[in-house]
This record gives sequence, structure tokens and C-alpha cells, in this order.
Amino acid sequence: MELSKSTASTRILVAAGVLLLAIAAVFSSACSSQPASSSESKSSAEATADKVYQLPNDDFAVAMNERRDYLIMVNDDHKYEFGGSYDQLLQDDIIYVADCNGEPTPVEKAAYLAFSELQADLHAQGIEIALYSAYRTEADQQWVVDHYGNKPGWSDTNKVSKPGCSEHHTGLMIEYVVWYNGGDPNAERVWTTVTAERASDPFYAPIWSSLAKHGFILRYPDNQEPVTGVPYEPYELRFVGSSEVAAKIADAGTLERYLAPTPDPEPKVPDPAPIPGPQRSSS
Repeated sequence: MELSKSTASTRILVAAGVLLLAIAAVFSSACSSQPASSSESKSSAEATADKVYQLPNDDFAVAMNERRDYLIMVNDDHKYEFGGSYDQLLQDDIIYVADCNGEPTPVEKAAYLAFSELQADLHAQGIEIALYSAYRTEADQQWVVDHYGNKPGWSDTNKVSKPGCSEHHTGLMIEYVVWYNGGDPNAERVWTTVTAERASDPFYAPIWSSLAKHGFILRYPDNQEPVTGVPYEPYELRFVGSSEVAAKIADAGTLERYLAPTPDPEPKVPDPAPIPGPQRSSS
């Protein structure tokens, strides 16, 4: 989506974007600990260096309606349709925001607006989170496969989705990092990934309790690999459009179960008691 640079509103957005990047650069400077599962590829962002940085504002809230299918599901059995109706609509709703490195990273605008509200909520609770990766093109996902698909010690415990099978294509999946020192008061805080091994740390509890309120779910919950096909990944948040829907999906356990609930088995009807036949005389 190209914006005219002749309008006053665009000049305001540009100024705001520069200010945000300056703040992000001072605050985070660099992600000291890169997410083990995430693509370090910034090909999409680098290709848009000449684009205007766009920031969410009140007008972006209109994206949170029937315009977007926030319940789109992508996995090995439901592949993303590049060039399809969702994809064509999505391209008009991609914005570029500063990630934890201060680099421009693409994300669907309503998802980022909700993530910003989640950030503010967690900040008030003493936790700082930042976006690391969100929207990925087909080429971006291929980069992830090429660099992580056969990485020793990593591919054994993490699922690397093939291009077309990743929900990052939807722009609604957000991979995030947390500013934390691992609970060691003498250690320096760094941007770190909430891995499955770390997720039980009480420090992260406010994250889990705040997700649904802002329209997010854990896309790949613990002990749900038989359903999702992906191991527990507490660093992958999925925006589903509203807090009401997010709460229902959390109750269902997974997005898969919410969209296609397993029907309860029909109660088994006991076999009828046998009808006694005529009694024979013993004489």
C-alpha cells in the first residue's frame, strides 16, 4: 500500500515513525538473545526501506471487523492461499513497525494495535515485551526452513513449517521476546525468548493471564501437539480478533478444536434384556 507524501496526515505519521524508531533504538539497541525458533531474515523489511513507516492510530481500529477473517487457520492440512482473497486483502493492511532491534518488521495492523495494548498492560505489571517476528512471505518462510529446518539440537524440539503451512503468512501470528534476567538479580536483563522450559517461571504468569483480554491466544499450547501438530511454543501469539473469541478458544484448548470441535460420543444404548421364552413343563 503506497501512501501519498503530499498530505499532512502522512507527514505526521512519518514524524511519529522516526520518533518511535529513535526510542526503540535507545531502549533495545539489539536483541541480546535471539529467539531460537524465529527467522532472523529481514528480507521483507529490507525490501521496503523506501516505504513510509506506518503507525497504528484510531483509524486502524476499523480493521477489527468482518473485513478480516481473524479465524483463518493455517497448518499442514490447511495451506495458505497466496494470491487468494484473504492474501489480497491482507496486503493493504500490512504495516511496518520497529521490532526489538529497531528494524522495520511487517505485521497486520489490527494485530499490532492489539499487541501494543498488551505491551502497555504488561508494562503496568512490570513486564516488558517486544515484537520479534510477525508477517512472513513465502520467501521469508523458506529462509526459516533453510536455516533452521535441519539445525542440530534445534529441529528436534521445534517444528519448522514449510512455506504455505505457517500462520505467519496471515500477519496475525506474533513472535515476541521478553526483557528479563532469568530471575538472577545480579544478571543483566536481555531480550529473551519464553521457551517451553522457561514458561513455568512465575515471572511470565501475567503474560498468560493477559492474552485473552487483548484478543490473543497461545497458538501452540502445552500438551496439544497431537492436535496442532506443533510442540509447545509459548513465544507464538495469535491474534483472533476479540477477547470474547480468544476466551472461547482458550476454553476449547486449541484453534483447531474451536473451529472443528470433536463431537461428544453418542451415549451407548444398553442392549435390551432378553425376552424369556415359553416355559417347558418338566412332566
